[in-house]
Amino acid sequence: MKLNDLDKVASEKDPDSERLEHIQEWLQTRLRPAGSSSDIWIDDSFNFCLSLIEALRDENQSLWLMLDELKSSEMESWAKDNEEMLKEYLDEHIKKLKWSNKLLGEA
Repeated sequence: MKLNDLDKVASEKDPDSERLEHIQEWLQTRLRPAGSSSDIWIDDSFNFCLSLIEALRDENQSLWLMLDELKSSEMESWAKDNEEMLKEYLDEHIKKLKWSNKLLGEA
């Protein structure tokens, strides 16, 4: 996934984000169905889960960015390594061509 793809994904709202926003709104307004009492344990559990989900999403996004950076740096080092190998191959091939031309010229 490229950085542009991450920006696109971050800008799009997924159904899970909407559900999480709904739960956060529900916790902030403390609106409950008529006749039901507020349960602090449930509210605290929801708050803990929401904070954990947010932390995991942030960690996931950071890992994707780190993976993209790692891939790009590996591609750069791979290109440098192969550039040297290709240069060595071409130098060796040119030597062989010069040697074969020298032999043809002597014949």
